[in-house]
Amino acid sequence: MFNRSSSTEALRGGRSFEDMIRNVDAFYGMLSTFSIEVMDSILSFQSNQNVSGALIEFGVLKGRSAALIGHHVRSGEQFLLVDIENNLDSETLTAICPGFEFVLSSSENFRKKFPRYPELRGKCRFIHIDSGHFYRATYSELQLADELLGPRGVVVLDDFTNLNFSQILAATYKYLYTAPTRLMMFLVTGEKAYLCRREDYDSYGRYVLYRLLDDMVARGEAKPCLARTDNDPEYRAFHLRPMMPGETERYYGLKLFKRYYRRP
Repeated sequence: MFNRSSSTEALRGGRSFEDMIRNVDAFYGMLSTFSIEVMDSILSFQSNQNVSGALIEFGVLKGRSAALIGHHVRSGEQFLLVDIENNLDSETLTAICPGFEFVLSSSENFRKKFPRYPELRGKCRFIHIDSGHFYRATYSELQLADELLGPRGVVVLDDFTNLNFSQILAATYKYLYTAPTRLMMFLVTGEKAYLCRREDYDSYGRYVLYRLLDDMVARGEAKPCLARTDNDPEYRAFHLRPMMPGETERYYGLKLFKRYYRRP
């Protein structure tokens, strides 16, 4: 079990999680504290597993989520920020991650606009998609992420469970179940979906099942809860959320669904 104090040395260069939160809070944006804790946990897990590669964000706004991702960029790794407008607080972000590169482009035109695209294919370890949210754009972004994702990489879809943008759900499931892809979902929250390659699912699934709750507590989330009520080969994702009022179990419906928590 992790404790609160153990989180304070979770980041590179001795920077604490609390320091990172303060840096991220300097940026305008809608990234919640809960999502910060989840993304930071998964990025830290990648670092602990020596997963390397480029990091990309499609849809940047002022740079709030870019500031979080930027804390995890290691020496020699590319960090690309892609948007149709440059509203980024570049000076503040440069203080966190001086090596980032901004690309003025839509996600759909990124292949043509980014001259080093062929070198980037299959080399990305973390791709955060938070751009147009349109049905066809989302489908196209998943195709793009499929091309870019490297071994043990993760794709994150923003607003996946926000039904104001229900087209994201439709586009995502159409892609996952009709396109020739090895992508699959391993985690869903109230805001985002996290995907990996099918061959990497066991690694991320074990992390979510056995470690993520403790890592969330270490980052200040007092009562996280993990839910899984099926474990079908075609859909094995977990749902992570705060406990609801009156809940005491860290695993939703453990007595009823115990068999789904025995293994990833």
